[in-house]
Amino acid sequence: MHHSATTNQHIGHRIYYARIGSRVALNDLAERSGIPMSQLEAFEADDDMITVVELLAIASALMLPVAYFLTNESQHDRLEQWRLVDSFQNLSPDERSSIIELVQGIQNDNAISLRSRPSQQPDLKWWAFLQRPTGRAE
Repeated sequence: MHHSATTNQHIGHRIYYARIGSRVALNDLAERSGIPMSQLEAFEADDDMITVVELLAIASALMLPVAYFLTNESQHDRLEQWRLVDSFQNLSPDERSSIIELVQGIQNDNAISLRSRPSQQPDLKWWAFLQRPTGRAE
């Protein structure tokens, strides 16, 4: 049974884009979520209704919040945001600080390059964090 443009269709498209964007094969998502591959295909094609329990399993398997599947924001941008936030939360406090310094440095360099003459070189001290030991075993 095929539904017209519905919330279910929207969710099916979001599942597809999240899976592809996360580079997860359909069979891998089936294994991770416990939902048969044929059922996942039906959700992505809007050939079957998805339950909240199934959506929770898919969201968990793709490591995304359920809200991702319910929003109307740009799929690619939103997926990148969720993945970035999830990755950032898994960093140590020192690593988080380094990432914040990196982003602020990039912002500052962009602002400097917009204001400066071509002969001026932006300050790249923020790159020093890349040379800091992380304390992790390789």
